[in-house]
Formats: sequence, C-alpha cells, structure tokens
Amino acid sequence: MSSILTNNSAMVALQTLKSINSSLAKTQDEISTGKKVATAQDNAAVWSISKVMESDQSAFKTIQSNLNLAEAVVAGGRAGAEKIQTILNDMKKLAIGAGSDANDFTTVNDQIVAKKAQIEAIVNGSQINGVNLLKTNPLPGQTDFSVLASLDRESGTVAT
Repeated sequence: MSSILTNNSAMVALQTLKSINSSLAKTQDEISTGKKVATAQDNAAVWSISKVMESDQSAFKTIQSNLNLAEAVVAGGRAGAEKIQTILNDMKKLAIGAGSDANDFTTVNDQIVAKKAQIEAIVNGSQINGVNLLKTNPLPGQTDFSVLASLDRESGTVAT
C-alpha cells in the first residue's frame, strides 16, 4: 500500500508562488517592451488601437519633418525677397537721382545694371534642396511647390 500525504499549507504556498511567478513574468515583459499590451494575445482591442496610434504617430513625425523642410524653403525665399526689396529701393533712389543734372547718367545706369545683376544672383542663389521660390518654376519642370501637411485617416487619403 502506498499513501500520499498532502500538506495543505504547502499546496497553498505552491499556488501562491506560481501566481507570483506569473505576475512577475508579465511585469518583466511590460518593462522590457514598455507596453502594458505587447501583443494581440494580451488584449486584441487595445493592441489594435495602439498599432493604429503608432502608425499615426509615425505619419505625424513624417508630416512634421516635411513642414520643417517647407518652413526652411519659405524662409530661404523670404530672405532672398527681402534682400531684393532692399536692392530695388536702392535702384529706385538711383533712378530718382539720375533725373538730376548733377549726376552722370552713365554712372547711375552702370550702378543700376550692377544692382540688377545682384538681384539675378540672389534669385538664382535662393534655393534649398533644389527648390527656388523666387523663380517662375520653383522645381525643375514644375510650376508649383507642395508639401504633405496633413493626414486624413478616416477617408483613407493624404492631403497636401
């Protein structure tokens, strides 16, 4: 005959230890992934929502990068336009002064031609990443400049 002796206290302690180990493993998984729901097996609905949010966050980072680039392009164009405005004011002053008999017309004309060359140099040099907003065609072969500025997930389209 064989007899098996059971110790109720030992069985309860063993169950408690198993529960603690399970909770510890779950906590360690949460710490290692940084997420309470790491897989669809943990909670499918929350996991699905988190994946959509991660995708949106990635898209928004890309949009922010595009907006930063567009800001730099516009700032470059604006700086060039402000320089051109200053030169045009100088040219206006020269032209007004040329009407006086005290000024040599040829000298003033040479100065205006030199200012025109400066404007052309500014227009040609005011570009960032090949985009020049001061020219008629900001991009080679195109007449406009567009930037991805928003994401419309509901209709499945991306707006610029």
